[in-house]
Amino acid sequence: MGRIVDVQSPHASLSGRGVSGPRGAGLPGGGLTWDPNPPAENVTAYFVYYGNASGIYNGGRSPINVGLATSYLYLPIDMSGTVFFAVVAQNAQGLSAFSNEVSEAY
Repeated sequence: MGRIVDVQSPHASLSGRGVSGPRGAGLPGGGLTWDPNPPAENVTAYFVYYGNASGIYNGGRSPINVGLATSYLYLPIDMSGTVFFAVVAQNAQGLSAFSNEVSEAY
């Protein structure tokens, strides 16, 4: 087993809006991506947090466990106004601090 080290905050970014849905219908939304943590940190999961105020991630399903994926496709079903996103990494030592925050207006 690898050594256990503190987990660092990932770096997040948003990709373009306009996700293709059924029959090519344009849907609002987009992709949230982040850089993977170094292998030595032994990340076991990433969590996506979101909410309607900077630094307050109280969205209806927040946080969302995305496993080891380094991206998340979101549809603003329970989002309105400006939505703020941050990502947290987890390993055996616990959770990282929040990543940089990114936002999207709906």
